Amino acid sequence: MFRSEHSQERLDLSGADLSGADLSGADLSGVDLSGADLSGADLSGVDLFGADLSGAELTGVQMAGQPVTPAELVARTGAVAPSLGSTSREREIAKLVHAGLSNAEIAARLLVSVRTVEGHIYRITRKMM
Repeated sequence: MFRSEHSQERLDLSGADLSGADLSGADLSGVDLSGADLSGADLSGVDLFGADLSGAELTGVQMAGQPVTPAELVARTGAVAPSLGSTSREREIAKLVHAGLSNAEIAARLLVSVRTVEGHIYRITRKMM
């Protein structure tokens, strides 16, 4: 499925079998990878910011030729794992941050205050640590 920069459609690879795939350099930001099998996949240089990895099989995943744990993967890429307690609003804001919107632009788009956006971003970064 092709996804243009201007598309609001979220790519859905939930449940996909990507085991052992070389995904080096792929843009999977904001992609739904929930339940996908990524075991043994090479994720070097992959943009996973805001990607949903809930329930994904991550055994043997590598980055730069080195195995990484699921927690390291989330911390190093900015992927979002609801198992870490991320809310749908936090995932939505993470995607907008990744798209380059300022806090004020996000607040205007979501009809919330800038302070609310800042709070969500703070909680997102705390969960990624």
